[in-house]
Amino acid sequence: MPAPDGVLTSGIDGYQRERPKTETPPAWPAKKRANKDIIAQDYAPIATNDLVTGDQVWGVPLNMDTLALFYDRSQINIPPKTWNEVAELTRRFTLRSGNAIARSTIALGDTASVNHAIDILSTLMLQNGTKMVDTARKTATFNISATGAIPPGTNALTYYTSFGQPNKDTYTWTRSLGSSLSSLKDGKTLMALGYLSDLSKVGPVGQTRIGVAPLPQVDTTKPLTYGRYLAATVTKQTAEPKRAKAAWQFVSLLANPDVAEQYATTLRLPAARIDVAKRLTLGPQYATFLNQVAIGTNWPKSEVQAADAAMRDALTLAVDKSENPQKALDLASKEYTTFLQRKTGIETDKNILSLWQRSDDTVDYVSLVSDYFSNNKTDLQRIVVSKHDPDRYEWELLNALAGRQGPDVLSLSHDAVSRYAPILRAFPKDSFNTIKKGVSEADSVRRTYIPAVGTDVLIDGQVYAMPVHVESLVLAYNRELWRKIINLRSAAKDALYRENRALLSKGPMLWDDLKVIAQVLTERSGTTVSLPALAMGTGSNVAHAEDLFAVLVRQYGGQITDPDRLVTGIHLPESVSSSKVAGQEALTLIKSFADPKSLYYTWNKTFPNSIEALADEKVIAAFIYPRDERQIRARNPEIDLGYFPLPQLSETATPIDSASYFVLAIPRNGKRPNDALGFIRASVASTSSRLTSPKKRGIAPVLDRLNGNAKSATVHSAVSYYKGHYPQEVDQAFIELIDGSVTLDQAASRVNQALKKKVFE
Repeated sequence: MPAPDGVLTSGIDGYQRERPKTETPPAWPAKKRANKDIIAQDYAPIATNDLVTGDQVWGVPLNMDTLALFYDRSQINIPPKTWNEVAELTRRFTLRSGNAIARSTIALGDTASVNHAIDILSTLMLQNGTKMVDTARKTATFNISATGAIPPGTNALTYYTSFGQPNKDTYTWTRSLGSSLSSLKDGKTLMALGYLSDLSKVGPVGQTRIGVAPLPQVDTTKPLTYGRYLAATVTKQTAEPKRAKAAWQFVSLLANPDVAEQYATTLRLPAARIDVAKRLTLGPQYATFLNQVAIGTNWPKSEVQAADAAMRDALTLAVDKSENPQKALDLASKEYTTFLQRKTGIETDKNILSLWQRSDDTVDYVSLVSDYFSNNKTDLQRIVVSKHDPDRYEWELLNALAGRQGPDVLSLSHDAVSRYAPILRAFPKDSFNTIKKGVSEADSVRRTYIPAVGTDVLIDGQVYAMPVHVESLVLAYNRELWRKIINLRSAAKDALYRENRALLSKGPMLWDDLKVIAQVLTERSGTTVSLPALAMGTGSNVAHAEDLFAVLVRQYGGQITDPDRLVTGIHLPESVSSSKVAGQEALTLIKSFADPKSLYYTWNKTFPNSIEALADEKVIAAFIYPRDERQIRARNPEIDLGYFPLPQLSETATPIDSASYFVLAIPRNGKRPNDALGFIRASVASTSSRLTSPKKRGIAPVLDRLNGNAKSATVHSAVSYYKGHYPQEVDQAFIELIDGSVTLDQAASRVNQALKKKVFE
């Protein structure tokens, strides 16, 4: 909702803190200015780019983080002020032998390994005078020149890529050096670009060899750097005029210099107001960023994801495919222009349904859409499926819903239903009651679908979401490495191998089996592990470590939360007559695989993430969900994977597995709820061979589990647990517990706090 006329002036004039008589008050901004003039005059150019259209203002900036130069003070006494000086330093300081870089001068010239590569390229273009877009004509123009000379955008991309090209005299960077910021911290490069928020990645500035300097410029008389910031605004949901006015009066206070100064000082962030930034003294590490507030800029992006994708494609073509920079920009410009000129946003046609999908949800909804139209009579013309970055999903969704333009159907992680319930529409009664007579819908769901579904989708007896496909945790192993180590043990006539030959041929059924396998297959000398048999025992570098802990608690007879979902019991004994604590039993078993004193020590914190380690053949086996296979094969298309079911504690127990899946839900303000429900019901009922149905089947006994398809057979015994409105906080508590950062009691306290937090608190 745009700011009412004069509201920012009232916010600036409405408050001035009391000052000691000895303090000289700063010059107060001129009064009675239009909202747009306040944004243009008191803030960096970036604020006008983003928050002003015509005479309307849409928000007030809170802070300003800008791109700066981090440099090694032990090697560089005077940091470069211009990009020409950067190139000259590169020629002097780079240590190389052929294409091998012994010491880099600056981390530039690559895509994935250079932090903020897109922002850096955009800054170079803007400093060169590139007009990025023609907003009136909805055309990308970063590939052309207004004068007929070589386009400034092309010069910028040519300059950027030169640092990563062995045939250039400025060649100084290769992705083998790692990420740009970690490389600077480790002394592999002398300079890198970053934001204030990156300081923790390179070490405490001023106390170490790392210094901060202003971003180098093309023209020092017209300095520019890339900026990013938070802004406060008022949503369209504020429909009542009095409430909207009050909301904007509150937001307008954030434009007040004294309030802005208090905000910046309290949160230790550079103020967005230029006058406040000039007088702040937050510490030496902040000086450069405070001085750059006034020159923070960006370029108009109709949709950030699409604009950045075009820049990324240009970089990829020029860097990875050695495409001519001009052609790379021409193709990227065409791509972004196509986006700008087609109908964007949410479909509004009454005969079109929109479905938002997280990109880590691997369900092929496009095929389900095709099945739906083939098997159902409907007035719908199309169902449009769009994929979204998981890290931006909530941000984009809440923004769309606030503008009453949300999707008709959305996919959510199974453990996030409770978090999103306030903005979801509960399905109509008996939508998924397959039993009906004398049975409530909640009981029908529990009896019809796998155990996890009832835990996740039912809130107060109502169904809020449903899955079309479910997955369970399995042990994936590299068949080639498995056979190789077995052959080595056999050739060496290893006694432990001979004793367990049948087990190694069949695979682990129980956790005790897995201990033996870890002992036999791990390549180690003393406490030095060269090839782990299994990625297990730590938290932060083991994918799904939190789920391993939770499912083991269940296998040991414990519960993650009480029936009322109010507190956790991971730290409590099973009963008054038993001192066994399921959480401690599970923790002990997990950590034993990373204990150097253990016979089956096989893993530690020095190894990479378990998924990457499996893909890169640095570990023989790791626990994954089937969707992880896509990431593994992207890194190693030739890998030969086999699968074992999740081990159990006893061959006579009822198997307990860990479920993970995505669900489909309907936003409360969706415009076509009946059509959305029809599509979801048809998809859940699908018998497609591409999907593992969420419907419950018989649970295979532990003794028979190795004979079936581990990826599908174990789904029917898969459980889940309630994580409240902040599932990531619960996950993090379990990860830190496994890593030893917190005790079991402390982890339980963290989980209890998360369970008590209200949604979006």
